[in-house]
Amino acid sequence: MMPDQHGMLHFDSVIFSITGRCYYKCRHCSVNAPNAPMDEIPFERICGMLDDIKGCGIENVVLIGGEPLIRRDFLQIVDEVLRRRMFVREIFTNGSLVTPELLDELERRNVRTLFMLSFDGVGHHDWMRGIHGAEEDFYKRVRLLREKGFPVSCNMCITKESISSLWETVEKLAELGVGSLTVYPPVECGLWEDQAQTYGVTADLIGEEYPKVIEEYVAAGYPLDLNLYGLIFFSSALKKYALVPKWRTWGKEPEEAPACLTYASELNISPEGILSPCYALMSD
Repeated sequence: MMPDQHGMLHFDSVIFSITGRCYYKCRHCSVNAPNAPMDEIPFERICGMLDDIKGCGIENVVLIGGEPLIRRDFLQIVDEVLRRRMFVREIFTNGSLVTPELLDELERRNVRTLFMLSFDGVGHHDWMRGIHGAEEDFYKRVRLLREKGFPVSCNMCITKESISSLWETVEKLAELGVGSLTVYPPVECGLWEDQAQTYGVTADLIGEEYPKVIEEYVAAGYPLDLNLYGLIFFSSALKKYALVPKWRTWGKEPEEAPACLTYASELNISPEGILSPCYALMSD
């Protein structure tokens, strides 16, 4: 997405939350998926909304939840996206329902999309996800995805405890063949709103830990793309970094540009079918 000569923004993708349900019990879920207050969009309505999305000239769809793979009609939804000559750009998932059968079906459809997996740090993932064994299962699913040739990226929500595991997490993900890691504190909404004061990472901790991680990261030869969200982005391919928000400011001065530009390039549809400028604020 880029602005036209009149400064109008044209969206090229939509983050489509096809369900508000999930059987994980993540402490930081912005849509409160463990309790599923928003449930999910019926299949027939999804088809109609895909018609509208296509009619707006949008070609890329990110399928997200809750946990999108919890839907029994997930592959039917993929088929509807493809039938409209659109692309499944990403599948955003906790990874626990990724199976060889699912990946075979996606390959049969010639869909080798990026899997964006949420992972909250070596030694901390089980606690954040509220599921015993979630971390070991995560490693298993990433190995499966990589063996099948699917690209994998990860998001890590840091807490005051888990931030100390950031470099170990970078090393582990690079070893597994993950292509990129985005790191950020959870947004103080949804389930995290009541826990942020107790478990939230502070600016002082970020100031202590990030420089150490950056030093280790550069010394290791940029093992994967690293996005310390809102601050700095490192490209492993180019061996370069870009400061945020100066990066992608469309000519604006850094102090005038927002730290987050996602809202300006991607539409968000909540599990209730409501447009929102930000995925993290869909439940508010």
